[in-house]
Amino acid sequence: MNYYDLAIRRKSTRSFKNKKVPAETLSQILNEAASCEKLVPDLQTEWKLLDEGIDKWIAGCAGYHGYMIDAPHYLLLLSADGPHDLENAGYAGEDIVLKLTQMGLATCWITILDPDGLKMLLRLDSPLKPAALIAFGYEKAPIGGSTRIDIKSPSDIHMKQRTGHIAPKLYVKESVYQASWGSPCDLSAWEPDSSLYRALIAACCAPSALNRQPYRFLMDKNFIYLACMKDELTTPSDARLNLGIVMLHFAMVISHQNTLHGQWELSVPETDYHLPEGAYIAGRFQI
Repeated sequence: MNYYDLAIRRKSTRSFKNKKVPAETLSQILNEAASCEKLVPDLQTEWKLLDEGIDKWIAGCAGYHGYMIDAPHYLLLLSADGPHDLENAGYAGEDIVLKLTQMGLATCWITILDPDGLKMLLRLDSPLKPAALIAFGYEKAPIGGSTRIDIKSPSDIHMKQRTGHIAPKLYVKESVYQASWGSPCDLSAWEPDSSLYRALIAACCAPSALNRQPYRFLMDKNFIYLACMKDELTTPSDARLNLGIVMLHFAMVISHQNTLHGQWELSVPETDYHLPEGAYIAGRFQI
């Protein structure tokens, strides 16, 4: 897999064709899911394939900004409780999203609002809890071009038209600080094709709840730190899923380009980086 190209190419789809994915392809997807990348390898997880129609009766327990997305298929990730379980769900789920993108299928992350209620409605006999839900299928071409929702605040919500190449929602120069929050990082010495620069571009292309992207990076010596900011429109659960998605994009690109399999360190020593109120360091990656 070319994770860099897939990270740039992937997009969230809200409208799907009324067309089933072939059974052989669904079987392949479940096989891929069983061996997907994980942030916490020892954490027990299980994937379930759900078909269309569930959106009619799980609305209220799951949905994008409160609304269920009507899709021909859904992938549900069940997870054991544990430290970083939702970050792991985001990491594993986005690996499957990129694989689905490679297969020519469209996807959409769906927020789980009530894990216990969702488990009850789906009649799941498992000790594991619902942690991630992904709609997928064939994209229905939007009339008048493609758009994306852009939410700055509850009173500032509008749609942006996609034209030509879909650029990162965050630019690298705006998302990376040098050792202290707000301190610009000099990127002039970085080669555009370097593994680090491409990994940061991929991370900036990562999806997030309502396209808010409440995260930034700090460079300190031979580590890059991922900071999560407080955001009024992002729930704590969505914030943790977002972090796992960002970590997947960064780790897969930098590791595959270097042919070295790096890993995020989630228990990070406390360091004063002058973070804004409510922000915290979610992990660090040795570079």
